[in-house]
Amino acid sequence: MESRLEEMEKRIQHLEERVKLMLELCDYERHPFIYTMLEANSTKDQIDKVLDLMDEARSSLQSVKPMHHAEFERRVYVIIPQRKGDYHFAEDIIATLNKEGRYTDVYQHMKKSGMNI
Repeated sequence: MESRLEEMEKRIQHLEERVKLMLELCDYERHPFIYTMLEANSTKDQIDKVLDLMDEARSSLQSVKPMHHAEFERRVYVIIPQRKGDYHFAEDIIATLNKEGRYTDVYQHMKKSGMNI
């Protein structure tokens, strides 16, 4: 049992090292959103939920009360609790997607609502 646990710990360490190397290979300039999400150690499910939140923020632009940046940040922390309180992370999500030419309308709205991007 102990040798199996040691083997698993070695495999986890190896995988963590590989992820760090992948971050070095990942081109921030070409894929800033994915780089940001990898750097945050986000899961595929979390990335999908962030993109769903972006879709929801976009849809809210058509409503009487569009999503405020504080609400967006709060929802990001629910999705990715390990980044709770890191408002720069929520800003980075919006900014990196905008840099890729995605959700530019959400970027403009969040900027107008007071987000420091």
